[in-house]
Amino acid sequence: MGVILRMAGRVARVAAVLIVVLVAVVVTIGLWLSASLPAWNGAQIADGIAAPVEIVRDNVGATHIYAANDDDAYFALGYAHAQDRLWQMDIYRRIGAGRVAEIVGRPGLVADRFTRTLGLYRSAERQYEALPAPVRGAVDAYADGVNAYIAGHEGPWPPEFTLLAYRPERWRPADSLVLGKLLALMLGGNWFDELRRAALLDRLTPDEVEFLLPTDLDDAPVTLAQGTRLPVDAARLLAATPALLQPRRASNAWAVDGTHTGSGKPILASDPHLGLTAPGIWYLARIEAPGLRMTGATVPGMPVHLLGHNGHIAWGLTTTYGDLTDLLVLDIAGPDAYRVGDTTAAFAVREERIAVRLGEDVTLRVRETPFGPVISDVIDSAATHAGETAVVVLRASALDDADLTPAAMFDLNRARDWAGFRDALRRYGVPQQNIVYADADGTIGFFAPGLVPVRRDGRGLVPGRLPDNDWTGYIPFDDLPQRRGDPRGIIFNANNRIVGDDYPYFISADWEPPFRAERLAEVLLGDDAPATVDGHVALQGDTLSPMARLLLPAMLARLPTADRSAAAIRAVALLAAWDYRMDADKTAPTVFAAWYARLDDLVFGDDLGEQRGRVDPRRLHQVLRDDGGSWCDDRSSAVGETCSEMTGRALDEALAALGEQHGEDARTWRWGAAHPARFVHPALSFLPGVPRWLGITVESGGGNYTLRRGGYGGGGDGQFVNGHGAGYRAVYDLGDLDRSVFMVAPGTSGNPYSRFFAEHTTDWRNATLVRLPANRAAAQKDARGVFTLIPVE
Repeated sequence: MGVILRMAGRVARVAAVLIVVLVAVVVTIGLWLSASLPAWNGAQIADGIAAPVEIVRDNVGATHIYAANDDDAYFALGYAHAQDRLWQMDIYRRIGAGRVAEIVGRPGLVADRFTRTLGLYRSAERQYEALPAPVRGAVDAYADGVNAYIAGHEGPWPPEFTLLAYRPERWRPADSLVLGKLLALMLGGNWFDELRRAALLDRLTPDEVEFLLPTDLDDAPVTLAQGTRLPVDAARLLAATPALLQPRRASNAWAVDGTHTGSGKPILASDPHLGLTAPGIWYLARIEAPGLRMTGATVPGMPVHLLGHNGHIAWGLTTTYGDLTDLLVLDIAGPDAYRVGDTTAAFAVREERIAVRLGEDVTLRVRETPFGPVISDVIDSAATHAGETAVVVLRASALDDADLTPAAMFDLNRARDWAGFRDALRRYGVPQQNIVYADADGTIGFFAPGLVPVRRDGRGLVPGRLPDNDWTGYIPFDDLPQRRGDPRGIIFNANNRIVGDDYPYFISADWEPPFRAERLAEVLLGDDAPATVDGHVALQGDTLSPMARLLLPAMLARLPTADRSAAAIRAVALLAAWDYRMDADKTAPTVFAAWYARLDDLVFGDDLGEQRGRVDPRRLHQVLRDDGGSWCDDRSSAVGETCSEMTGRALDEALAALGEQHGEDARTWRWGAAHPARFVHPALSFLPGVPRWLGITVESGGGNYTLRRGGYGGGGDGQFVNGHGAGYRAVYDLGDLDRSVFMVAPGTSGNPYSRFFAEHTTDWRNATLVRLPANRAAAQKDARGVFTLIPVE
């Protein structure tokens, strides 16, 4: 027994020593990685600037740059972005260039194959050469600033570089431009909807597909049977699409003129919605230089402001959902040749060599045409293409050399009135955006610029065969949707349809359901419309769901009255008293969300199969209202089900799922707990433990169809994780733009060791915005850091 006790004692001492060593190693690594934080105070001699530049980090999380000329300002912005977000910048340029596998191995091949096939980086290089000299100068100066930080950096790099054991390369001007190409594909991915339609046509009739997919063409039906069947498996091509480029789009922007405000000048509100990531995509910055004063949202890696005000005008963006892409089918005419009508031509062929970390390099053979790259080769890259009779080409405005969007944004940053604003947009290409406008002179307006194709035949909703589905050009600039002023003094958009049936061109069939737009109209045109900045901030945080207001009464009316469980009776009573607000502290939103998700799945899931995705809630309302038995009947069941039976079953199953996920006491099913917002790492969230370390979780309100966007997926299992919302909010007061307020989430820094990594998460949750210091002296007072770049003498 004594021997056993002595052995146990030795084991305990060894274990204690190992624990101490392990803790010491972890602490040492942590201290070493914490040294990767940039110096926000101090100075550095920088080759590439003409005069000293001051970078001030204020006490509310914004970066202020004071420069003697524009190029020095862009240099400093590149330097500041690199200080705070270098790895974020690096991973996005790698995605755009198809170089992710170099650092993560084979998991990066899906993204690399796709972007290499599209030739995104090659397109960015051509775009750089086509830019006007002043714009190229800005891009060059920005790249020089990034490289000055990289060259002067001492100590460890940000943690992601250490985890993946590599160092950042020099920044190239095309690196900035390829980020814009990525954004264009993220926000203009109509081809993804075309693939879904094509996949569904393999299992459903054209009329059924038209009903299921979220279009706004009820008054002008389109016969999907006119589409061309794909020569490849549409579902496989969908699976080969990188998740980053699969569209999830929603935003709000509105402006009211001086007749609706206390100051007599316009107020403009803007909150673009994207995936919630840590770090977020937006970076709040102010630039002041002779002839340039911009305040608002930048994207690390890009030199110009995408959102904000310049002391004269302000603007907000929402995605138009413009149909800027098509899948075109080309017949094969022989080895490396294709046919269009009676004409035969050869593919342009190039080889891409993809380096794979800890693996063999992959050679990708890419075939191109004047219409676009052969996208079907993403899933069939065999060199011989034996037995091939047709291929699928992706035609996209984003790949057109006419895209000069960086020049348009450069000019927009300097526009001083409606005429200058409109003129700046002449060179705007992709992605098509709805731009809500206001200026200090009192004008409000709207413009939807972009390279929107005019098609020879059809609307591009499904794959088409050339030459009938060729493009004949783009909508002329003067014919693009636009308006200066409004008789009501109000302009708003929440991704809803922007043109009526009398508009002579086709823009899109995939508008967002109008629920958020209906809520904006209801409030802005109501008796209690906000007239102050604070009132519009509160409207950005509005949680009332017009979708629930439409759908819940129909669900309750269709619910069987007999044989209800005690839990169902309590749930019905709770929902009947609900005010349709998706507030974090309420239980009713959780019950409604679970019931709706399960009912939607029971009604449409068997029809959609593997292509499960969003169905416009108005479709479910129509089914319940009309007792659409053919939709409520389960295709896999021999017994015919009714909508009433499905509604009751959905409620029982939803309540059971909530009990399993959140406990049996329904009083604990608070929406905030069931609907946590998770800011995930944009690239490393697949690694074990990384979501907790690099991610941020906080309770949240709102939902898919509220102004306070809280987007979540299926939810049929009682899980409603919020992964899509406003990473940037701003309300601009054109009476005094220094009274404008802002919010960027989750924080300024992209380094998880920084105390500024998640500093704005609470403000984001509470929809709280902050005012920036009005001038240089105010920014320097209580500043977190003042850093000076000094030119080489």
